[in-house]
Amino acid sequence: MASITKSTDGKTRVMFVTPDGSRRTIYLGTIDQKSASNMARHVEHLLTAREHDEAPPADTTRYLSRLSDALFGKLSRVGLVEPRSGSRTLAAFVDRAIDQKTLEGLKPASIRRLKLAGSKLTDFFGSDCRMRDIEPSRASEWRASMLQAGKSLAFAKGMTSDAKTLARMAERDKLWPQGNPFAHLLGGVTRTSYERYVDADEAGRVVEGLRATDASAESILYFGLCRFAGLRAPSETHLLTWGDIDWSRGTINVRSPKTERYRGHESRTVPIDARLLPLLQSRFDEAEPGASKLVTRDKRRFKKELARACQRSGVEFWHPITKILRSSCERDLAERGVPQSDLSRLMGHSILVSERHYLSREVSAKTLSLLATTSPTPLNQDDAKSNAKRDAESDAARAGMGRNGVEMVRWALPAEDAKHPDFSDAFVTMRDDAISTNIGLAGFEPTTF
Repeated sequence: MASITKSTDGKTRVMFVTPDGSRRTIYLGTIDQKSASNMARHVEHLLTAREHDEAPPADTTRYLSRLSDALFGKLSRVGLVEPRSGSRTLAAFVDRAIDQKTLEGLKPASIRRLKLAGSKLTDFFGSDCRMRDIEPSRASEWRASMLQAGKSLAFAKGMTSDAKTLARMAERDKLWPQGNPFAHLLGGVTRTSYERYVDADEAGRVVEGLRATDASAESILYFGLCRFAGLRAPSETHLLTWGDIDWSRGTINVRSPKTERYRGHESRTVPIDARLLPLLQSRFDEAEPGASKLVTRDKRRFKKELARACQRSGVEFWHPITKILRSSCERDLAERGVPQSDLSRLMGHSILVSERHYLSREVSAKTLSLLATTSPTPLNQDDAKSNAKRDAESDAARAGMGRNGVEMVRWALPAEDAKHPDFSDAFVTMRDDAISTNIGLAGFEPTTF
C-alpha cells in the first residue's frame, strides 16, 4: 500500500514499501489531493506488477506516458520504472530502428527509403521530439506538408508507408501506449503513370541502333534481357552467369534478390525468346575466357548508349528505361495469350502488381482488331427469311401456353431413338405425366439412356 503524507509546509509525499521490505518516498512538492491520490494509486499498480513480474494495467501505462520527465524521473529513482533513455526521442529511435532493419537483412534500397522517411519525420517534428508527444493530428499535418511542398501523391504515400513501418516498431516497443499516431494515414503504392510501350518494331530498331553506334554485345544483351525476358535491372541482370543459361532447354534461371525472402520465390525460370537468342550468342562469343558474368555494365553508362541508339534509329526515348522495357515485355506476353497466372510467375511478381504497374489500362490494338473482324455482319435476304420463319414458329409455340402461363412441353420422339423400345415406353410415360401436371419446358429434362 502507498500512503500520502503532508509536511507542515504543505508539501506532499507518497510513501510505500517495496517487495523486499525497503521503504521508499516520492517527494511531490506542492500538489492537490486528487493528483496525489492518483499518483498513489498508480504506484500501487506498479508495485503489484513488479511483484508478480507482469505488465502494469493499461490505464497506468497511459498515465506514465503523460507524465512529465521530472515526475517520471522521481518514479525511476525509487525503482518503479526504467529511466527514459535517449531512444525516446524521435531521432534516436529512427537511428536504432534502421540499424535493426539492417541487421534483419532488409535490402539496401529499402534501407535508403527508411532513412529518407526518417529524415522527413525529424525535419518536421524535430530531432529532440519525444515519441510520446507525436499525436495523430500532427502525423496528418506531416503527411500534408509533403503535398504542400509540391511532392507528388505517390511520394507522400510512399513516405507514409515507410513511416508506418517505423511506427509499428515503436508500437511493438510500447513507446506509444496511447496508440500508434500514424495508423490512420493512407500509405501504399500508387498505380504507375508510365504509359510508354516499346513495341517489337521499336525494339528491333533500337538493337540495330546500338550496333550502329558501336555498342558492345554486353550492352545489347542488357537491352535484350530487359525487353525480351522482362528481367529487373540491375538486380537480376547483373547476377546472371553462364551457368544460368540452359542452351538445350532454351531457358534462363533468374535469381531474384527482391523476392528471395519469400519462400519459393528465390528464383524463377524464363524462356529464351527467339529475339534474345542471337544476342546471347554474340555476348558469349565476345566474352573473355573464364568470365562468368553476362552483364556488368553500369546503368548510367547503358542509359547514355541507349539514348544515342534511340536518336540514331529515330525511336522516342523513354524513362525510366529498364522499367518500361520490363513492362513492354509483360504486355507482349499478355497479348500473345499467356495466362495471367503464368505471366506473373514469368515476371516474378503477383497478379495485383501486374495489373497495377505493368499491364496497359487500354484495350490493345490487336484485341480491337480481332473484335472488329468478328462483329456481326448485315443480314442478307435469305437470313431475313430464315429469321421470319423462326419468329412464326415461336408465335405458334406461344399459342400452347398452359393455364399458369408456362409453355407446355412439346414432345416429339426423335426418329433415331424411336427404335429403342425402352426409351419409347419411358418417353410416353414422361410425356403423359408432364401434360397432366402442366410441367413447363424449363427445369425438366427426360432421362438419358
